Formats: sequence, C-alpha cells, structure tokens
Amino acid sequence: MKEIEAWLARDEDGMLYLYLREPQKVTGQWTAPDLHLGYIKLGDAVFPEVQWSDDEPTRVLITIKK
Repeated sequence: MKEIEAWLARDEDGMLYLYLREPQKVTGQWTAPDLHLGYIKLGDAVFPEVQWSDDEPTRVLITIKK
C-alpha cells in the first residue's frame, strides 16, 4: 500500500477539487503552486462538509492498494 497526501477545497461557485499540492484561497477560488502538477475536479455533490467558507483546505490521505 502507498499513501499520497492531498487536499480538498471547494471554490466559491460550489465546485470541489482535489489538489496534489496544498492550495491557497484567493478571490473566488483556491489555487496551488505548480498547478500543472495536478488537481481533479470532483463536482459539487460530494463531501458536503468541505465548504468555501473554510479557512484552510481539508488534508486527506489517499491509500493506493494493489
């Protein structure tokens, strides 16, 4: 098994993203350094506990099993 550190953050428009680098909150959205290294758009219906009003992104660990 391998674990990867990632962050969940919801933009002001309600869309949720998973980032591989810790994002920072800016006007209306979250953005991360080296954004080209990866983020995934998850949609607006999952993880309702993650909100735009959060001061920090939500750190998560992704476990990869083979």
